[in-house]
Amino acid sequence: MEFHLARPLISFASSVLVLAVALATTAKIVAAESDGINVSAVGEAMVKPNRLELEVKAAASAELTSDAVVKYHDALKRAKESIEKLRIENLQIVERGVNVSTGFNGQNAGPGYAMPVPFVGPGGGQPTLKAEVAISKSLRLTVKGIDKLSDDQVIAIVAKLLDGVKDAGLIGRIDPNNSDGQQGAGTMITFIADELTAARKQATAQAFRNAKEKAHEIAELAGGRLGAAIGVQEEFSPGVTPMVSEEGPNGQVFYSGGTSAAEGRLVSPTLAEIPLRVTLQVQFKLQPAEAAK
Repeated sequence: MEFHLARPLISFASSVLVLAVALATTAKIVAAESDGINVSAVGEAMVKPNRLELEVKAAASAELTSDAVVKYHDALKRAKESIEKLRIENLQIVERGVNVSTGFNGQNAGPGYAMPVPFVGPGGGQPTLKAEVAISKSLRLTVKGIDKLSDDQVIAIVAKLLDGVKDAGLIGRIDPNNSDGQQGAGTMITFIADELTAARKQATAQAFRNAKEKAHEIAELAGGRLGAAIGVQEEFSPGVTPMVSEEGPNGQVFYSGGTSAAEGRLVSPTLAEIPLRVTLQVQFKLQPAEAAK
């Protein structure tokens, strides 16, 4: 009987020994992973917008689809010619999505755009509503290099561009901060910063300095000395700016708080420097005080 019990006892003892070694190894690994100081810090750099943008639409509508197509092509051609005649330096016209819809009295400009007012007949009665087909194309008007201009020069460009948009019969995207929702002065101009390499480097360096300073204070409170950084995780984000509505290439509208869906692009509704922020999660070694002497 003793002979038959020996192997199970030895096997059980071996299992206990293996488990104890595994637990000890795991404990060492956990200790090693947590042996340090983890801090979070933010660095910030201000970026001057280098371009301005205006989202507009060339639109036409008619009761018959064939008529709407002809009017649409005429409206698009006239719009391009009118904008090109402005002769604004570094102005580009980027054609984007086409929208086809049905509605009444041409009110098919799309969400966020100024809409034509239905015709009111003599006597101030109710406007006549007629089913129509509307065709429109989104155009993005971009002026580059505004970071090299004075504010007065940029304002002059904006005024000239808005006048040109009006004369061309284009429909401008309404500024969401414009309470009356009218075209013209309320049409939204956005200011873009997309040359971010230098600013991001500056913000990252500042964030690391802040992280190291914070970790140094914690190390002294813990009675040790700060060692080298052994892990860094970066999070890139814009600063706090007002909400900005933007349009995707197919006419969809999204809103952003300082950055668009496209990476590396800061957006602001005002002509001012835009804050770019970098957050770093940094892990430093914590050394005994004598080890750093």
